[in-house]
Amino acid sequence: MVTGRVVEVTPNVTGQIVAIPVKPNVPVKRGDVLFQIDPAPIQCKITQLQASLATAKQQTKILKANYEQATANVTGLTAQVAYNAKRLADTNACVRRCELAIPGAGQAGPV
Repeated sequence: MVTGRVVEVTPNVTGQIVAIPVKPNVPVKRGDVLFQIDPAPIQCKITQLQASLATAKQQTKILKANYEQATANVTGLTAQVAYNAKRLADTNACVRRCELAIPGAGQAGPV
């Protein structure tokens, strides 16, 4: 007497079945190929996704370069602000010294 077990098989992808290598009423074991699905549609999708991935990687590189440039710009502008703040403080100190050195320089004249 032959006993068997019926198991429902559901593939992870959809598509046209192009081959069924197993024979009816022949026992199968784990790992046996039960059927083959046409790889063309899924291969097309894989190719599209690979192209999208390559585009995303390129955009990531561009964005990283833009970020690094912007960071360098911020660093440079921060240094300029500090330099100009120091120049302004030095100029204001010079004006105050001049006002003290020149009698009446800090006072407004008649209108």
